[in-house]
Amino acid sequence: MDACLSIPEILPLLCDGLEAKDLLSTALSCQAFLEPALDKLWYHVKSFRPLIACLPEDLVELRTKIVSEKIWRTTSTTVVLRRPIRSADLNRYQTQYARRIRIFESGRERVALVLPSEVFRGLQSATDPLLGVLTPLATKLIWRSSQNPSAFPYLHLFLGQHVAKIHFDVTSRVPDAMTTIRWASNHVHRFCLRLCLSLSLDRRLGAYIRLIPWENLQELELSVGMITVVAILPLMSAPRLVKLTVMLDGNSLRPSPPSPDHFPHNVVSSLRYLEISTDHPDTAMIALEYLPERNQLQSLTCTFFDGDESPSDAHRLFDLINSKCNAQTFSHLYLRGCPGDRDRDDFVTDISALLPLSGLTHVEILLPTLRVELTPEQAATIPSAWPRIESLTLNVTRRGGPICTARPRIDHTHLITILRGCANLRVLGVHFDATSVGVEAAKQPNRGPGAEETRGKEGGDVEQLSSGLEQLMVSDLPILSPPQMAAFLTAYTPVLKKLVCFPPHVPDVDTTKYRQRWDDVASRIGVSIEHCRH
Repeated sequence: MDACLSIPEILPLLCDGLEAKDLLSTALSCQAFLEPALDKLWYHVKSFRPLIACLPEDLVELRTKIVSEKIWRTTSTTVVLRRPIRSADLNRYQTQYARRIRIFESGRERVALVLPSEVFRGLQSATDPLLGVLTPLATKLIWRSSQNPSAFPYLHLFLGQHVAKIHFDVTSRVPDAMTTIRWASNHVHRFCLRLCLSLSLDRRLGAYIRLIPWENLQELELSVGMITVVAILPLMSAPRLVKLTVMLDGNSLRPSPPSPDHFPHNVVSSLRYLEISTDHPDTAMIALEYLPERNQLQSLTCTFFDGDESPSDAHRLFDLINSKCNAQTFSHLYLRGCPGDRDRDDFVTDISALLPLSGLTHVEILLPTLRVELTPEQAATIPSAWPRIESLTLNVTRRGGPICTARPRIDHTHLITILRGCANLRVLGVHFDATSVGVEAAKQPNRGPGAEETRGKEGGDVEQLSSGLEQLMVSDLPILSPPQMAAFLTAYTPVLKKLVCFPPHVPDVDTTKYRQRWDDVASRIGVSIEHCRH
């Protein structure tokens, strides 16, 4: 055993899978485990608490108080100095632990440990005037304002030469926070910023945006306080911004989309991931108009809160996405809405405008107030239009939406066309007429694209479908015969692992039979099943 422990690569691997409490026991169990266990234990420090714990007992006092009792009791602990901090007080921390830290967070605890400014001033006066003196080998910092806003002016104590990425999370009024952020941006190549301001600060959000140092900013999240659409312009053309998450105010609509003069011809957007949350598609469309024509966008997520989207809204949005996105790079599209009151079963939302985006691998359109279905022509076109498609979900759930009474426009034969032609497809959720699955449909697949010819045990030719589908969402599809549906899925989805079912959303109607039929199907083919609630 001692010979095994002498191999330096073995011990870190053993410690990697342990929790914090187990690492403490491991570090004390054997001298050989001490250093690897401490390295793992201090690799990611999530608050100032470990630093304070290393200080002498006669130096600090922890005072706990109740902050709130409105819903549940919330407490916080404040660090109080009994005397000035001396250099010798930090010897234990700096010599034994500081150089082990690679990721440091300024506070992520249920019971907050609050350090007043006087504590940070004491730490600064007791250490050498070097950047990152308290975390000299850290490579990533996560700086939050929620628990220790007074830590912002003292970021230099933790930002050393090895820091490659900083994540700022500003959720409250912090004096000079943007000054600290601008200073830090000059010392790292990558930093992320999350502005989650209270409603009282919404009016100042525009000023915050103008102060953001764009040169090295790679991720930006603007939450809670909605910003105006006009303020989206500098965000869309930031030089190194890769991911933007933004909540837009629909009341600030411009009367007309931006003109080409907004963007010089040489502007190339660096955005790869764009997430927009707003009340109505109109706001999202105006924001997308600000996306430079030369872009490499890979993923677009739009979430709408009103639940009042119309087919014309969706068609205009599809057209805009087609015109703005590069078919060679755009691969992920997620459009999500909220329940609405109006029943639009008679109006079908056409997704044809999205078919030219040949690089799509993931398409999810969940707009409960719309009827989003495939036509037979679209089902036949998808294999050639989206040859790399891996996940396709079109309104498989109508949570809170209108009851769908119309028969789906495609049946199982069109589903077979998609399965045969899309070799990479792993997740599928589309409306199709499952009642058409009968004895003939459940027989061995007919010869066609995607079918392979193999030799059976008796020497006859048997064709098998090479579909790799692993998850099928069946929405509120009724079936006539569980045995026939099970035979159909066995024949055409040989590696299926999971069924996801959404019972019909009909008030005061028992859907037990629906659940039992699909449970029977899952049991017959040996896959798991999940029944999702509306």
